[in-house]
Amino acid sequence: MQKNKWNQYKLKDLVNINASSVSKHDNLSCILYLDTGSVTAGKIKELLEVSYNNAPSRAKRKVKNSSIVYSMVRPNQLHYGLIKNPSKNMIVSTGFAVIDCYEERANSKFIYYWLTQSCITNFLQAIAENSTSAYPAIRPEDLENLDISLPPLDEQKRIADILGAFDDKIELLQKQNTTLENMAKALFKSWFVDFDVVHAKQQGQPKANIMQQYHLTEELYNLFPSSFEPSSLGPIPTGWQVKTVQDLGHIICGKTPSTKHKEYFGGDIPFITIPDMHNNIFVDQTERYLTKAGENAQSSKTLPPYSVCVSCIATPGLVSLTTIPSQTNQQINSVIPFNLHSKYYNYYILRTVAKQIATRGSGGSVFGNLNKTAFSKIQILWAPEKLQIFFTYKIEPLFNKIQTNNKQIQTLTEMRDALLPRLISDKIRV
Repeated sequence: MQKNKWNQYKLKDLVNINASSVSKHDNLSCILYLDTGSVTAGKIKELLEVSYNNAPSRAKRKVKNSSIVYSMVRPNQLHYGLIKNPSKNMIVSTGFAVIDCYEERANSKFIYYWLTQSCITNFLQAIAENSTSAYPAIRPEDLENLDISLPPLDEQKRIADILGAFDDKIELLQKQNTTLENMAKALFKSWFVDFDVVHAKQQGQPKANIMQQYHLTEELYNLFPSSFEPSSLGPIPTGWQVKTVQDLGHIICGKTPSTKHKEYFGGDIPFITIPDMHNNIFVDQTERYLTKAGENAQSSKTLPPYSVCVSCIATPGLVSLTTIPSQTNQQINSVIPFNLHSKYYNYYILRTVAKQIATRGSGGSVFGNLNKTAFSKIQILWAPEKLQIFFTYKIEPLFNKIQTNNKQIQTLTEMRDALLPRLISDKIRV
């Protein structure tokens, strides 16, 4: 049977770029805003819900189902995604090229996968680095003038479906991670924010009922008091303490190695920056990596596994855990825990601190730009260490599963990325 021929096109023959922008005539009171740093390699990390009048000036581009969003700045940082069933008030940054396919000619998922090949992103990055803009950036015309070899529409769909099956499995694992994290978060909130067990004991509820309702052993039940006492944080369980962040561990403020030394970058040591932290409990992968020489240039900044990273400048209030030795930039303060048996208590108690940082930072106070000293002195609730350890023990299986899922996601991503150029370039026919 004769194979269908692949034909050559310019991308502009297949797509429309930046077709529509929002205006006051759309009568939007509230928008869901997607910025370029909030989507990486197809994963949308954060949508910002804001009133239309208070939206960033870059919130202009309209999207529809199957729109491709592709960052014009630094294409090699992979800030691209395929929009699925957006709400009517979803608006994206003008930092994106919004690419809509002519459906009678091109399959959106096929074009998306074609654009996300490393050979294309590297080619566009080379164009960006030769641009005269303040940052390495491409123009819509650079995308429009790309040469593309395209199979018939039905074959485009088959190829896209094969690659999409990998992404569907990845998305399923990501949703499972969200469920697991919500379970852990709910337990922390019950024990250390709402003080459910303490309230139940104070109200005189039967011991057996409390133990059954909150799944407590005898030993665990006895760790919760039955009354509250005043503190600088408000009423806390009797016998618990108020301490500061520095009591959790050794505090490190990150630093960027000198960019004059190119040999410091491009290795395999994670260099964590704020975009890597969005919606990530564990930072398994980063946009930038250091070489061993880069790490050694500031060896005192290296964080061991299960260090807690907290963003304190620019986008304050993000919290993530390291999984392997890593470093961060100067926008992040990190805590190397004194007690790894309490590592997940450390993580969640610093998330409560991060909420304060984000809230006060948005109001323009000094909390929006915390140095190491100010960060170390923030007050925290200090539950009995045995209870901290019990909490970590309780949720460790959930977090272990999240890490396992993350590894599977990485494997599936690598498999998809290896298969993608062979399918897209006519080396494998389907």
